[in-house]
Amino acid sequence: MNTGPESPRFSENCGTKIPPEWSEDIRAAARFIASHDEFLVVSHVSPDGDAVGSTLAMAGILKALNKSYRLANPNRLPDKYRSLPWADEIMAAEDEAASGPFRCVLALDAADMRRWAPFSERLAEDAKILNVDHHPTNTRYGTVQLIIPEAAATAQLVYYLACALDVPLNEPLATCLYTGIMTDTGGFRYSNTNPEVMHIAATLLAAGANPSKLAEQFLERISVSQLQLLQRALARLQREMDGRLAWTYVTLQDFEETGATEADVDGLVQYALRVEGVEVGILFRETHPNQCKVSFRSRELAGCEPVDVSRLAAQLGGGGHARAAGCTVTGSLAQVMEQVRKRTCEALTGRR
Repeated sequence: MNTGPESPRFSENCGTKIPPEWSEDIRAAARFIASHDEFLVVSHVSPDGDAVGSTLAMAGILKALNKSYRLANPNRLPDKYRSLPWADEIMAAEDEAASGPFRCVLALDAADMRRWAPFSERLAEDAKILNVDHHPTNTRYGTVQLIIPEAAATAQLVYYLACALDVPLNEPLATCLYTGIMTDTGGFRYSNTNPEVMHIAATLLAAGANPSKLAEQFLERISVSQLQLLQRALARLQREMDGRLAWTYVTLQDFEETGATEADVDGLVQYALRVEGVEVGILFRETHPNQCKVSFRSRELAGCEPVDVSRLAAQLGGGGHARAAGCTVTGSLAQVMEQVRKRTCEALTGRR
């Protein structure tokens, strides 16, 4: 059996110094990978750039270690990610090879096991799980956990695992890691961007990642259906609480008429937050006649403590980060908008 290094060490090829307070958890996760040979690598439903980039980067690591693996996601991969290395290896839940049972799982960027159902329901009784994530709301499921909320992206943690497992950074691996970090930092614009993140990004560029190509592909380019969905969302944008809260919505009918997909919603909520004076932006997306997905974003304005939207999302059964979170709420679009806006206004009341 190929077990890899008995005692994973941090390799000089990564060119970074891992924060000492994280090193033991990173080493434990690396030992988990080194000591097993066959893996299911899975991430959350409706995958974003970090989920996809982390999944594909893990494929590159496992290839370098001569491990066997299968890549999976509950959904089909959005078209815009299909040009990434190894993207054609990701299977969806309905594929024949996805039936299981799975005995060794690398769960990436998924705060709880429901986020990667139905794969989480196809595990062997003795299944072992490595849970790698940066969401503070992670439920800490699994056999081994590498959960660091201070990390900018799960791809940052996968990068550290490459270092710990002495995997060289080549162009395909660097491209996947850079994609995950770039997208979850909003092109290095969000508050989770720090010197360590920029140092890692520079290391990945030196290994061959193409920053202009990846930024154009994942941050700048939009489909016609996404443009049409954006037009409708902007036309409905509302402000309240003296302009501190901005929100908009898209309906099932919008998706039917524009041909938009789940991937086309990506980034819409940011437009509500971009309005001057807005502290919290919300996007409501009708997913069924009696269910809506809610996306929250918040920012810090001068003299105001920023709203922790992960707490708002948690109150409604969701989770996420302090500045970016989400949840799924049962009820009609009108009912959900009223309920969520009321809770958000309460959170904003008395802040200044």
